[in-house]
Amino acid sequence: MSEIKKRFVYVSIVCGVLLSLFSCVSTQGTQAAPEWISSPDAVYPSADYLNGVGAGSTKKDAENEALSYLLRGIVQSVNSVVKTEKTLQGNDTVGYNTDYAYDFSVESSSSLRDIPGISFPEVWVAPNGTYYVLAQLNRNATGKFFQERVSNLSKIVESEIVYADKEKNTLKALRALKNAKEKAYENKENLTALAGINFTMYRMVANDYISPETVEVLLNRTAESIPISVTVEGDSQGRIKSGLLSGLEQAGLKSIRQDSTDGYVLEAVISMEDVESSTKYSYVRYVIDITLTDLKNQEVVFALSDNGREAHMSSSEARQRAYRTIESFIEKEFVQRFSDYIENL
Repeated sequence: MSEIKKRFVYVSIVCGVLLSLFSCVSTQGTQAAPEWISSPDAVYPSADYLNGVGAGSTKKDAENEALSYLLRGIVQSVNSVVKTEKTLQGNDTVGYNTDYAYDFSVESSSSLRDIPGISFPEVWVAPNGTYYVLAQLNRNATGKFFQERVSNLSKIVESEIVYADKEKNTLKALRALKNAKEKAYENKENLTALAGINFTMYRMVANDYISPETVEVLLNRTAESIPISVTVEGDSQGRIKSGLLSGLEQAGLKSIRQDSTDGYVLEAVISMEDVESSTKYSYVRYVIDITLTDLKNQEVVFALSDNGREAHMSSSEARQRAYRTIESFIEKEFVQRFSDYIENL
């Protein structure tokens, strides 16, 4: 082969390689965006999935935006349920007519990452470096997750109601129903999320669910039925008794009676005595003892005390200062301690 012919073949090969390379670059530069970016439901049917597409300068940013759109999709699904069926009617297990309202919120899209059935099946990087991510919720898998949460919390609510019925007119019943109310409202959001994610699964559990409004009615009735009386010794002006009554009401007790032969009695004993005095000041030492007695079992179930001393130029003013200190103790310490006691029953 002549030298000229060799050079021609070599140049032809090089040109062919370069042409091929330029062709690849050109193809990548004009590559069309995948269909799932503009029409995710056409690729992944909305009957089986909830889809959200996000874009960002990094994959993480794109994922976060995709989750935000996915969250909006859940809320929109809930709203569509509201339009077609505003309430579900039924009788709960304690015989009350139940009205199921819709109320759904998620603190942030990032919380969706912990929910089973959420995935990122598609990622595409555009020629300009922008990331596109598809966040996807599997209606069946996520529906089962929420269905199980609803079922588990419903069992807790029902168990607490049964326990409260056995412990009628007691503080234990009050605590049980407070917990039931809290769990029932938590479950209301789970149930509503399930309605937007998988309505078929939602209908399978809704009619057996005790509404939080029903539990709240039971709680209020119990709070009004627990008999409790308050007596205070050494409180001539009634200021300390007023503070104790306010504390009981803040703890949820509403059945305050003057004289009760059953239920509970809250007793406070206040004592004051003059102690050493200087030429300028008079000193008063005070002691307050508070007890709550369960009359049925003749048992002290709660106790709290405080003591100290106050000074003033006159003994009477020192005593007034002591009363004000006791009032502050009731308002802050007693209210908190008594509420904690009920919470820990």
